[in-house]
Amino acid sequence: MNKKIIFIALYILVAVALPLAGNIDLLFDWKIIFIMLSIGILLATQPRVDLAEAKEKQKSDHNSAFVILICSLTGIMAPIVEWAYFSNRKSDVILSALGGLLLVAGIVVRAKAIQTLGKYFTTVVQTTTQHQLVKTGMYAVIRHPSYLGTFISMLGVGILLQAWIGAVISVVAILIAYHIRITAEERELVRSFGEAYVAYQQNTKKMIPLIW
Repeated sequence: MNKKIIFIALYILVAVALPLAGNIDLLFDWKIIFIMLSIGILLATQPRVDLAEAKEKQKSDHNSAFVILICSLTGIMAPIVEWAYFSNRKSDVILSALGGLLLVAGIVVRAKAIQTLGKYFTTVVQTTTQHQLVKTGMYAVIRHPSYLGTFISMLGVGILLQAWIGAVISVVAILIAYHIRITAEERELVRSFGEAYVAYQQNTKKMIPLIW
C-alpha cells in the first residue's frame, strides 16, 4: 500500500478516532466526517512526512518536523475531546458554517502555497544548491503561506465544533510549532541566499499578513 495513504490513515486514527474511542458513535457525526475528509485532503496535497528523513536532517531541521507532527495532532485532538466529552454538542449554524469555511479555506491556501513552490517544498527543513528563492503569489506578502493555511484550518476545526478551550489549545500549539520551524527554516535560508533573503525578510511578514 502507498506509504502516503498509510500515513494519512494513521494520522486520522490518532488525531480523530482514538480521542473518540470512549464515544465511538460520534465518528459518524457529520462534523467529524467532514474533519476527517479535510485532514485526508490536506495531507494528500503535500509530500509525505518522512520521519526517517527528519531524523537524518536533524541538524538543519532542529526536530521541527517532529514538533509540528505532535503539535498538529494535539491541535486537532483538543477541540475534538472537548466537543465529545465536555460540551452538550449543540451547535450554532452560523459558527458551524464559519468553521467549515475556514477549514476549507486553509486547505486551499496551503495547497496553493505548495503548488507555487513545486519541487522546492519539503516537509523537512533542508536546502540544496538547486533551490530558488520564490517571491511570487502569496510569497510576495508572507514568507510561509503553507503554514498560514494549516493555522487557518486548525482554527476552523475549533470553531466548527464550537470547542473554545480546545481552539485556544490548538492555536497555541500550532503557533509554537511554527515558531520553531520558521526559526530553523529561515536560518537555513539566510545561509543559502544571504542578503537576498535578508532583504526579503524586511519586506514581508513571516506567516500572518500585517501581523507576524
